[in-house]
Amino acid sequence: MRMIYLVLAHEGRPQLDAVVERLAPAGGLDMVIVHADRRSDLWRSLREDPPPDTQRVEVIQNPVSVRWGHWSLQSAIILLIERAMEFEFDYAHLVSGSDWPVVSRQEIVRELDASQIPLCYIEAEFGREEERMQRFHIDARWLRPDPRREPLAYRFKPAIVRLSRWLDSARHRLLGDRSRPWGRWFKGETWWSLPCDALCVVAAELHGVTASGRLRGTYVCEEHVVQTIVAAKFPDRLADCRRYIDWVEGGDSPRVLGRGDREAIAESGAWFARKFALANDDFFLRLPPYS
Repeated sequence: MRMIYLVLAHEGRPQLDAVVERLAPAGGLDMVIVHADRRSDLWRSLREDPPPDTQRVEVIQNPVSVRWGHWSLQSAIILLIERAMEFEFDYAHLVSGSDWPVVSRQEIVRELDASQIPLCYIEAEFGREEERMQRFHIDARWLRPDPRREPLAYRFKPAIVRLSRWLDSARHRLLGDRSRPWGRWFKGETWWSLPCDALCVVAAELHGVTASGRLRGTYVCEEHVVQTIVAAKFPDRLADCRRYIDWVEGGDSPRVLGRGDREAIAESGAWFARKFALANDDFFLRLPPYS
């Protein structure tokens, strides 16, 4: 069984190198494809000093600048999916550069092989937070400005939000509800593991919806679009996404994990966990080998 790992990353070259080596060690069948945020120091590092083994590790050469909440993150995922479809593989796993595998590859393969049909390991909750996809948000990259880099944009953020709501109300009065190409929206974590046949369908559907412009003005659409496509096209093949993520209540980002989380991770049944940080606690580097 051949795996392709689609990695979204924006910082931390040493940690990215470590996860790449863990997921696709030299001499194995598996492959990693990396998308690095075009604005990041990581992208500049990868461009100037690319991974030497291009048969095993490939870096997207036309990355997009990613902004949290903006549809640019879905664009980055599309680039990874489109590149993956040029190779032969059995399963593709979307992970971040701060993820880490927490069980062995053999254990994952045993679970995959045990199923009578290839399952889609993805979180998809019907109808949750549909307003993210149905309302129109001003989707300039000011959508989620960084107060350190763009203090002027950040100062005007409340006004942008109010203007966005006013425009959405006016658009709704004139045009009605925004389209739902696959019915009611599903929501889930961004991260998933999909078999080749399902990802092929997802790639085709994403091409059409992206070309139509439907994703513009949405909010955090990477938590809705692939999830909805998979739920609509493969409702009998949905399975738990096998990710361990500890969300701090009320936070926009999951908690950074430490060695105190080792037992909870092991008991979760997850394949991958996030998020980890070398600067915070490097215990994850000493978890049992993945290969």
